[in-house]
Amino acid sequence: GIYVQAKAYGPGGQSYIVEADFLEGDTSRHDGGAWLKLDEWSNKKFKFETGGRHGLVRLAIDSGYRSHVVYTWVRQRKHIAMAVKGADGWGKPSLGAPTNVDINMAGKRIRKGAQLYTVGTYPLKAAHYTALRKDMNADGTFPGGYVHFTWGLAEAYFKQITGEFLSEETY
Repeated sequence: GIYVQAKAYGPGGQSYIVEADFLEGDTSRHDGGAWLKLDEWSNKKFKFETGGRHGLVRLAIDSGYRSHVVYTWVRQRKHIAMAVKGADGWGKPSLGAPTNVDINMAGKRIRKGAQLYTVGTYPLKAAHYTALRKDMNADGTFPGGYVHFTWGLAEAYFKQITGEFLSEETY
């Protein structure tokens, strides 16, 4: 299956986890199983407290597993989807410049195929954990970077987003 999360951003860098879910199904083919559910989910309009509805602006998909399937799915949805791959290290940009990934399901080159973006995981994870530690201000307002969560998220979701830690080692 495929884990999904819709995140919105507001003033002062505040973020809002609008929805998180698991789309159950086979992921071995880009045109079936969980990928069909991802198609439906990516076209969804999410309801906001203000009453408005908004769809996704961009969808990033980790290509670390079944890369060829991810590239094929993304290639057909360039208007919204992008393939990403984590890059360890502190000197990496949050989002790197794309590189062309020109293979199809049979391993043959495709001209102007999917693009792969590297994601600097260390700085993003550090920012993520810093944001999760923020408390509401004494006056009831929220500080910049504060993360708001929608009601009804499962305990498993919170275990996943807090399942890592940073440690300092000396040699």
